[in-house]
Amino acid sequence: MDLAEGVRGADLVILCGPVSVIVSQLKAISKRLSPHAIVIDVGSSKRLIETTAKRHLNRGVFVGCHPMAGDEKKGVCFAKADLFEGAVCFVTRRHPKVERFWKRIGCHTVLISAKKHDQWAAWASHLPHVLSFALFGSVGRGDPPGRPYGVNPSLRDLARISKSDPKLWADILLSNAAEVSNAITRFEDNLRDLKTALRSRRASRLATLIARANRISHRVA
Repeated sequence: MDLAEGVRGADLVILCGPVSVIVSQLKAISKRLSPHAIVIDVGSSKRLIETTAKRHLNRGVFVGCHPMAGDEKKGVCFAKADLFEGAVCFVTRRHPKVERFWKRIGCHTVLISAKKHDQWAAWASHLPHVLSFALFGSVGRGDPPGRPYGVNPSLRDLARISKSDPKLWADILLSNAAEVSNAITRFEDNLRDLKTALRSRRASRLATLIARANRISHRVA
């Protein structure tokens, strides 16, 4: 049975996968949906998916969703019965049946626009992954510290997300390219400030930059 045939008569359709796959799924199911169907997705960015849904779905109701659950591991062997317990699920519009569905499996829902979601995700999730990829790409170019010397806990924390699926994360970053690019630019500005302070050996400037980051980190994490 193909995807389009599979959604015929369904009350609830959940689209899962990389953002580009969800976009293709939306196009494929558009003509077979029941008028009363509810369609949700679990994509890591929302604007491209919402735009596609508005353009192609002329039946049913679409609600963009993003449950903040899971980690860098993949495959059924890492499935967890309590994966969604206590997790936030972003929704791009209020719908009682959708909110009831997420609450039933342990999530609490938070309303957010697709634009605001993607701006937030660029900083909270996408940029940290980019930094981890860049860090370990840089380490690999030189003479990386060997295991005999031990691994610093800070490096281990960053290593976890650098182990994420390459194809999936290439898809996620491209789906939110503008917001991620903006976040990278702002990061580059701050990194440049730190580098300048180091090269000029200005301890007070370094301390000021670190203190500013410290204050912000206490507010957001």
